[in-house]
Amino acid sequence: MRSIRQIIVHHTATGLDAVTEDIRRMHVEERGWTDIGYHFVIEADGSIHPGRHVSRVGAHAKGNNRFSIGVALIGDNTVEGREWTMQQRFVLPIVIRMLQVLYPGAQVLGHRDVRQTACPGFAFAWPNEEI
Repeated sequence: MRSIRQIIVHHTATGLDAVTEDIRRMHVEERGWTDIGYHFVIEADGSIHPGRHVSRVGAHAKGNNRFSIGVALIGDNTVEGREWTMQQRFVLPIVIRMLQVLYPGAQVLGHRDVRQTACPGFAFAWPNEEI
């Protein structure tokens, strides 16, 4: 089993009409990866979709993939009209808490906290205390 030390939150830099399979197709067909890079995707309607199995190293935060879980929300918080929906904002803390239960001590970060990027579109702040 992988040792998970980080939960990294992303946006997909797409429109809100994209779905998990669109991201998977882009990662596999355009980037040549074996699967979608994220472990979980939250679509605009708030539905949670599995991505790459958590037992497998992701492809979402270079240099941190080996010890992290990637959670992506469809949309792009840097573009007006593509910001996360109310449903996504409601579901995200639920997903994070679930992952913190499964991976005690894992630090929650935005992608921008580990790479030079605007993702997830704002300074992501999450209380990283034990629950």
